[in-house]
Amino acid sequence: MDDSKYKTFSQTYRITDDYFLSDYANIFDIGKLIEHTLYLSGEHDQFLQKEANVKIISDEETWVITQYYIKQLQMPALNDQITVRTRVVDANRFFITRYFDIYNDEQLLFEVFTQYTVINWQTRKMVRMDVEPLERLDLVDKELTIPFKRFVKPDEFESYLFSERDIHDSDIDENNHVNNLVYINWAFSSLPKDFITQHTIDTIEVKYGKELFKDNQVGIDSYRLKPHLNQTETYQIIKDKATDKDASYVRINWKPVEN
Repeated sequence: MDDSKYKTFSQTYRITDDYFLSDYANIFDIGKLIEHTLYLSGEHDQFLQKEANVKIISDEETWVITQYYIKQLQMPALNDQITVRTRVVDANRFFITRYFDIYNDEQLLFEVFTQYTVINWQTRKMVRMDVEPLERLDLVDKELTIPFKRFVKPDEFESYLFSERDIHDSDIDENNHVNNLVYINWAFSSLPKDFITQHTIDTIEVKYGKELFKDNQVGIDSYRLKPHLNQTETYQIIKDKATDKDASYVRINWKPVEN
């Protein structure tokens, strides 16, 4: 088998105005980037099913994202053409991790690691995957180190804010729960605007827990840690207020904007 034909999959895009947050010229719209990775992941799955007869999930099941790690190395410029490329880098009965590299010409711009699991549509429970075809056809690239780290609430911090969010119809996805991208938007919008305008993103880490649905009430604990080695970390817990159960953790490392 020609590994290059099956192991990696890519798509190109042109950077337009809507790739940048309207309120923050220094912040690339990470949500737009994630949309591309999700689409590419689905296209690669369909390609593998059609060309290599590899089908991981049944029609009664759906993919659910459990974690993200996003590294921004350089922000693309308006009208740049970027390429988004993906490959599977880890696979077991419960989780599959994909790596995405986003680049312009030969310049690496972003790296994204996304961990997926599979649930049954009706029961909403996790189901086991048969990843044997991926292993048998050598479709898992195991050379990369996966950078997921534990999320631990900080004991010491410089500032703390609590905010609330309403869940709108547009926040609900095809799985009938709050879309994964909404959590990232909530994380940004709950931080002070002056802090965001003075910083740029280095890394974003997101871990999902309890699902949130339309009738839930959302509370966000936002902690800002003391700067360390020219970086500042924000740590946020997004929760269901009624049950006080954590729905998501968001950890962002920021660098000062260079003058």
